[in-house]
Amino acid sequence: MVQLVMVLAVDRIKKMDVTNNEDNKIEKRSFCSAFFMWLPYSLSTAIFGAMKKNIISLLRKVGMIEGISLLVLLFIAMPLKYIWHQPMAVKIIGWLHGGLFVLFMWLAFRAYSERGWPFKKLVLAFVAAFLPFGTFVFDKKLKEEERLVS
Repeated sequence: MVQLVMVLAVDRIKKMDVTNNEDNKIEKRSFCSAFFMWLPYSLSTAIFGAMKKNIISLLRKVGMIEGISLLVLLFIAMPLKYIWHQPMAVKIIGWLHGGLFVLFMWLAFRAYSERGWPFKKLVLAFVAAFLPFGTFVFDKKLKEEERLVS
């Protein structure tokens, strides 16, 4: 789908090059800037799906994985680093957990904007991501919301 959008956008830009007047240059610049501002959102939509009910299930799945990665980081990787002097585990798990944390927060913000969550729920998601077992507790609320959406 993304490839089709890119092909159509390039085709439109090429058609604008046929006539080289000032109006076309302005339209070409505004179209390009709008396209490249829209592209990250369209990629995320293509990857994660745009349906509102799917954002909750995806947030739940990422939240579970993020919560597990936090527990692995705290209870396996950190002891390996500070007790047995093996810092590589923290480096690998830390990078993985950091990426999952960012993804979890991005999905929480998307759910906040698409589903009309109150700001308090977004803050709760943020706090839950920092606490061990927090995402598991937050998952119970999401499970109830997912059941209501279905």
